[in-house]
Amino acid sequence: KVDVSDSGRYFCNDESAVELTVIPSGTRTQTVKEGKDTTLKCLNASEGYKSSWSREIAGRPERIRSAVPPGGEKLKITKVQLSDFGLYFCNGKPAVYLKVTKNNKHQGGKRTTTSTTPATTERSTTYLTSASTAGTTSTAKTTMKTE
Repeated sequence: KVDVSDSGRYFCNDESAVELTVIPSGTRTQTVKEGKDTTLKCLNASEGYKSSWSREIAGRPERIRSAVPPGGEKLKITKVQLSDFGLYFCNGKPAVYLKVTKNNKHQGGKRTTTSTTPATTERSTTYLTSASTAGTTSTAKTTMKTE
């Protein structure tokens, strides 16, 4: 039986062969086109508590936001990139699997992600730089946070 812990990068002959993401049954899937905005909703939020968001990358969780206000348990991602795909967790539980489809007209650029707490607004701006060489695309991200 396949388990979420089986997620990760698999190798063949010391070369990366496949990236596997196991989506727990019952997890919602949300599809968005590259370059568009999307909002992820936390369905397991507790009233009066701040929600914590993380994302699974190569089988490991990565924290992405500190908190959003009670009653507004949403994570907004603007100008979605192909690299934003994956399993997102809210309060440690699977919330949504984000599937990003390619938009041939999108060219990278500036992306802003905002989450709001009752007292402050945290804002991070990510500058994306893409380069294509012989069919291979690499993307570099530079993130700056301000409060």
